[in-house]
Order: sequence, then C-alpha cells, then structure tokens
Amino acid sequence: MEQDRIIHALTRSIPSSDYLALLSEEELLRQLVGAHAPPSRLRLLASISRVLKLMDALLTGSDESLLNAHAETGFVWQLEREWIIRLGSDEEALASDPDLDTDLEWFEEYHDAIQLYCHDAKHREEEGLLFGPEELRRMTRQAYARLREAWLRSIRRGSG
Repeated sequence: MEQDRIIHALTRSIPSSDYLALLSEEELLRQLVGAHAPPSRLRLLASISRVLKLMDALLTGSDESLLNAHAETGFVWQLEREWIIRLGSDEEALASDPDLDTDLEWFEEYHDAIQLYCHDAKHREEEGLLFGPEELRRMTRQAYARLREAWLRSIRRGSG
C-alpha cells in the first residue's frame, strides 16, 4: 500500500530506493495529511519524522557514530538538537495538534533519562548511575514505538 511505503520513508533511517527517495519530507507528508495542511502542522510532523529516523538509525546500527556520547554526531546530542531546540521552540507547530502535544508528554522523561548514557565502560563502572549502549537501545526501542504510534495517530486525525 502506498501509504505504508510513505510512512516507512518518513520513519526509517534507510532511504527508500524508489521514487519516494526523490520527494521531500513536506511532499510525503502532504500525501499523508492532505494538500491543504498548514505549514505549522507539516513542521511538527516533519520534526517528529526526523526524530524517528534518528532513533531508527541507532536501533538498526546504520550509524555507529551515534554511540559517541560527547560528540555532535552522538545520538543524545542530535536528539537534543532536533527535539528540544527545533521542535520545542516552535510553539506554533506544537499548537497545531494539541492532542499530539498531550500524547508526547512522556517523551520528556525519556529525554531526561538518556542524558545518563555513556559509551565509556570504565566511566560507567566509576559512576554507577550511567548506562551503556544496550540500555540506550532498549529505552530507545520503547520510545520509538510510542513516538511512532503517536505520530501515526496525529496523521490519521489530520487526514480524517
């Protein structure tokens, strides 16, 4: 089904190999939610799409640099940039779907929890609160499933 392929293209880190790879996020989202979707709504859905792709890249191992905790290429840093800085500062986008905003209240807890990720085993051993890649992936797998479901509910409401 075409809609499933579009959703896959918007939520997975491995790019599609067909014509969907040639379309922008906005074009793909408009196919899902309708041609007349307000720009603020598209920004909201696109931001979440980028977070889902980032999470997928961590989970699939397609980008091992994501496990570097202290670099700009690291997962925690990139998630911070996308979720907090871009989406969190776009009040118009968040207001475009109050139900989704409510659906995502739990995400702040996930975000706070992953701040304790550390890729250095010796440092984790010294600091008992820190955790490694396995726990980061476990937490992210659960968060990915919840975030994807909330995103899909929002798309269904918008295309209603």
